[in-house]
Amino acid sequence: AAAPQSGWLRAQLIEVLADLGQTHAARSELERNVPWTLTLPATAQQLMRARRLEIAQQSREAAQVYADLAREFPSMTELRLAQARVLNDDQRLREAAAVLDTLDGASLPVDQRIEWLKLRVPYEYYQQSPRVAQATLRKIVDLAGDSPRLGLSKAIAEGQALGMEAMDATNPQAGANQIAALDAAADRAAAAGSPIEAAKLRLQAALAVPAQAPELLPQRLAALLALAHANGDIHNEMWGLYVGAMGQGRLGNIPAQRALLLQGEAVAQANDFIPGLRDAAKFLGQDALRSGRYEEAERR
Repeated sequence: AAAPQSGWLRAQLIEVLADLGQTHAARSELERNVPWTLTLPATAQQLMRARRLEIAQQSREAAQVYADLAREFPSMTELRLAQARVLNDDQRLREAAAVLDTLDGASLPVDQRIEWLKLRVPYEYYQQSPRVAQATLRKIVDLAGDSPRLGLSKAIAEGQALGMEAMDATNPQAGANQIAALDAAADRAAAAGSPIEAAKLRLQAALAVPAQAPELLPQRLAALLALAHANGDIHNEMWGLYVGAMGQGRLGNIPAQRALLLQGEAVAQANDFIPGLRDAAKFLGQDALRSGRYEEAERR
């Protein structure tokens, strides 16, 4: 289909492309839309600049612009949600949670309440417990109900809750039923329009019982990485590499685990992706420490 001629229509297209993880296409349309953006009032230009920085995955800069706009327009809830989103992208989870705490989630419209809940999940998972995060994801599922419009949000939340359960090494229930449940959630995410989320859920399914189906891990990781790389989706490419490394570690394939960690570091360096570099330093430092390479561990 031909790209829209109207700047406003192209702005809507950019949002759809970004939501689907098609970052290269979204950036291309953003550049084509710059002349139209320059005709907008100053505040609208700042908002478009923040979104452009976010899609370019310059999370730290985007967070600052959103924060400035939110201070200027405190009644615009969507600015606080956007600020929290990019803070999460920059792995500043505690700051993101603090921003979300300034909003009364229960009073938000259903779309924004789902977004508010979704943005709380990373902080809950890493700073509180997976069970707290799973409970929040279940709330999203309940809020979405049977609404076709909210089908993707529901499918992703269902899959993430299942994925957390599957990746919990202390869970004795992990088995073929979890693989089937995650694959079913992946099918729903794909049907709702997000192949990248579907690929992530299928990778998590392979992690549920890696020793029982070791061939699934490299196959599904390759599928996710190909899709993320083709779309210029650095966040999900990095996520796939590090989750794949975790899976190889569970299988005892330490050389394969280290290779994926080094690949993640190389991708982060090539894209000047600071959160990915921080992850690489942490994971490779842990790997060096486990292997007795103490000088390398200290360096990292």
